[in-house]
Amino acid sequence: MAQLDILEIAGRHSIIMSAHPLEKVEQKEEFPGTLRSFFADLNKLEVRAVTVLLPQEELLGNYKGTDLVKEYRRSGFEVLHFPLENFGTPRGIEVFDQLMSRLSEKLLKINVLIHCKTGCSRTAMVAAGVLIKLGSSAARAIMAVHSARPSSNLTINQIQFLREYQRYLSQK
Repeated sequence: MAQLDILEIAGRHSIIMSAHPLEKVEQKEEFPGTLRSFFADLNKLEVRAVTVLLPQEELLGNYKGTDLVKEYRRSGFEVLHFPLENFGTPRGIEVFDQLMSRLSEKLLKINVLIHCKTGCSRTAMVAAGVLIKLGSSAARAIMAVHSARPSSNLTINQIQFLREYQRYLSQK
């Protein structure tokens, strides 16, 4: 089962960070039970929205055709699908800012899960982006995310992107 790490945000609800819930499951017949258990854990944490960072081919290809976005929706979760290549950065800072705005607004009302495949780099970058959107520096945001999820491991390009995002926001 994927580990769920909680990033608490002052004055907001929490970001929950994890890997893909089926990442370590090898047998397809185990998928339904694993998903039910994962969704039950999300419900205990009062998660109501999920941000999936996997591109479509990664989302479907690695898990024997299980459409996780459809499974989340079927289980009552609101889904934001923001595809990012593994170890990648968004194609545009404005598009990233739109996602950060949406997540910031959601966090006023509900807890939000963010995940990619392993929950280490893309997930950490997006969680840190939310903190930057809310006024944190890139350095403080990265440290806060790493403190909440010690397995987070941003690439140099992702760190640079977050610094650029902080500059972008300061010039708006």
